[in-house]
Amino acid sequence: CSSDLSVITLISDGVVEATNAHGELFGFERTGALAGKAASEIAAAAQAWGQNDDITVVTVRRSA
Repeated sequence: CSSDLSVITLISDGVVEATNAHGELFGFERTGALAGKAASEIAAAAQAWGQNDDITVVTVRRSA
């Protein structure tokens, strides 16, 4: 028996644009490195980095 799992993670610009105290963006590279994590972990990482805007992360999984 095989399983097929499709996953898509959607993020708002608030994740990528989170800025730390030194003015450094969270950025696409850090966001990409977390892409396989749970939505709550991605949001928490961006928030801990420095939240300037709303942060929204949604992960949708479809299994067949």
